Amino acid sequence: IYIYDLTQSAITEEISFGEDGDYEGIAIAQKDAFVLRSDGVLFWVKNFREDPQVSTFETSLFDIPKVDVEGLSLNAEGNGLLVAAKHNSDHSEEYKIIIELLIGGDDLREHHRLHLDMHDPAFASLDEDLEDKFSPSAIAVHPVSHQWYLLDARNSLLLITNAGLEPDRIIELDKGLLPQPEGLAFSENGELYVSTEGDGKPGKIVKLQL
Repeated sequence: IYIYDLTQSAITEEISFGEDGDYEGIAIAQKDAFVLRSDGVLFWVKNFREDPQVSTFETSLFDIPKVDVEGLSLNAEGNGLLVAAKHNSDHSEEYKIIIELLIGGDDLREHHRLHLDMHDPAFASLDEDLEDKFSPSAIAVHPVSHQWYLLDARNSLLLITNAGLEPDRIIELDKGLLPQPEGLAFSENGELYVSTEGDGKPGKIVKLQL
């Protein structure tokens, strides 16, 4: 886990929590960090800044053949996690799965399972030649409106929905600026930050105004 200071434009701290892996998302709940692996396993890193203690949880997405899970965020209430699947077996062209897990004591419990409908009219304006209309690579909840924001790294898209996963609008991002957007974060007052891989160059964190 890397702590990046925006005022210094530098990484100021590094925290180890486990072995090498395909880690795709992170969410912070007070003193604890949750880290998502692409196979649907969550790492709960308690007291991660001072004395990290790690527990692992297999979400229900872990049982889906060839699943690829990339999105993780706290929910609007701050008492649970949203986990978004980029690919979910043979059904990915029809819908994408997002589950909500509630945090209770030392346990995570699945509370909701939602489907993002790939046939929703919001996707009709996109290029018909896209291999996959929308593949979530990150998810975050706006701290004021409580709308859900989802990234698509492959197609450089940003989707805004309500908490029922009903699309409000979809925005095509500048691929020159954000060639492979993989991470989303909001400040407390709603400033939006997007991280992107560099496409052969250094990665970037970009502050966006929509």
